[in-house]
Amino acid sequence: MYPILWTMRIPFDGGFVDFEAYPVMHLLAFLALLVVTLRIYGRDVGPSSQALDVMLVALPAGMLGARYLGAWASGKPAPNPFTAPLAFWTGNRWAYGGLVAGFLAALVVVLVRRLPLARFLDASAPGLALGACFCRLGCFLGGCCWGAPTDSVLGVQFPADHPGMGALREGDPHALHPTQLYLAASSLGVFVLLLALRRRGVGRPGDRFALGAAVYAATVFVVELLRGDGGRHIPGTVTLSQVISLGVGMLVLGHVARRLAGRVAERRRAPVAFA
Repeated sequence: MYPILWTMRIPFDGGFVDFEAYPVMHLLAFLALLVVTLRIYGRDVGPSSQALDVMLVALPAGMLGARYLGAWASGKPAPNPFTAPLAFWTGNRWAYGGLVAGFLAALVVVLVRRLPLARFLDASAPGLALGACFCRLGCFLGGCCWGAPTDSVLGVQFPADHPGMGALREGDPHALHPTQLYLAASSLGVFVLLLALRRRGVGRPGDRFALGAAVYAATVFVVELLRGDGGRHIPGTVTLSQVISLGVGMLVLGHVARRLAGRVAERRRAPVAFA
């Protein structure tokens, strides 16, 4: 946990500005998503300016979705981004809110511009994974999204005044699951996997995006079982992130089923060779 990355003195003023890890890492996440997507789209699909048009809409929508869902989950209304921009952007965010809102906004632009949807999704998938990695590192440095107590060798000790550590009772293990790092590692692994599959030309359009979404959703579902921060559960059931993960899994299964049905239809239409 390292919430303040550095402090800069303001010239001729005498004051100081703190650069917090959480918003800085999210800024790096947006830059990574933008740069990687434009580069891959320009090489694999068409002019990178087409993807830029989509990203200019999807990125702001993703930031708003992450902030508003984070505010809803915490029970604290998000401030107006125009009247209180600093308070709005430094508040709690929810990764899935950003992903869903950004995806829907991108979908609208892609359909309006009549761009190849599946190929755009494949081009954006590695950047999304790398961006998610930066976001989760920001969560770790900022101290949010912590895990449950553990005596595992993977456990991490947070400062004594951290909410997760303060909730420990006497005799409990004095470490928490670094759930933020688990998700960061998973996202980085998805990023590397998708780049490797792209280099080998594996899959049809849309397959790499579906694979990355499935792996990330499965990881989130499992890691949610290790989370220690409250306020994210639907009463008596699972967390909202797990519900969204299940929804993503159903969509991926639908994609796979459609692919299999297409292959069966192709085989039936293929001419029969006689010896």
